[in-house]
Amino acid sequence: MNGILKALSSLTSSGAGLLVVCLFAGALAAACASSFVNAAVGSAVRAMISHGANAEEKALGLDELGVGKNIFVRAALKRRRGLLSHLVGRVERDGSAAYWLPESSREKAEAIYGGKKQNPLLLPISVILLAVAAIALVRLLPKLIEMLAALLPSK
Repeated sequence: MNGILKALSSLTSSGAGLLVVCLFAGALAAACASSFVNAAVGSAVRAMISHGANAEEKALGLDELGVGKNIFVRAALKRRRGLLSHLVGRVERDGSAAYWLPESSREKAEAIYGGKKQNPLLLPISVILLAVAAIALVRLLPKLIEMLAALLPSK
């Protein structure tokens, strides 16, 4: 752990290195969040499509869709502010809510959450490529700045 901290300290010793490390951390967080949302919340959309819940009379409850125990799906549908709650229709049946995916929002839902699951190798490959790009930038950026400074006339 001490070696990692020393390496991180040397990377962030310059302002440009710190900027690159912060951009890497932000891109990594965005990739993880996107993958999580696609897996957790997208499972509800994929379940509605596969069960044929495309009209109000075909609406299904979360347990029938197989996502009843997914607290993230329940929270996304309960808040009525998120994208998922705007894409799906909601109807009350026997004191519980049932959900369906209208044809008008089916294309948008499929485009956002995908018709099939995300490749599990996509996130680790993205992390590796982001790390390689960050390391390359940290090593090359100071040299590029020096080259630009040498090209520009000094006063």
